[in-house]
Amino acid sequence: MNKTVRLDFRFTSQTANTIKKKSELAGVTMTEYITRLIHSDLEPIEKDTLRGIYKELAAIGNNINQIAHKMNMDIFDENDMQLITDFKTNILEFKLAIAEMRKKYE
Repeated sequence: MNKTVRLDFRFTSQTANTIKKKSELAGVTMTEYITRLIHSDLEPIEKDTLRGIYKELAAIGNNINQIAHKMNMDIFDENDMQLITDFKTNILEFKLAIAEMRKKYE
C-alpha cells in the first residue's frame, strides 16, 4: 500500500488559479489533476468533439472539390450553391466551438 505524503509547493497566484480552473474543468481535485498531469493521464474533455469536427471538415473539403470539378465541367447548379452556403454555416459553427474550447485551456 502506498503511503500518502504531503508536499508543499509555491506557485504564483496566476499559476494557482490556472491549476484550479483546469482541475475544475477536468472534474477532479487539484491534487488529482496534478497527479494525472504528472502521469499524463489527462485528455482534453473535447477530444471526441474535435475528432468529429476534423472528420466533418474533411468531408466538406471533399464535397468542395467535387463542386469545383462540376464548375469546371459547367454543370454547377442551385443545389451546389446551397451546399456551399451550408458548408459556410458549418465551418463558422466549428470555428465558434473551437474558440470556446480554446478559452478553457488558456
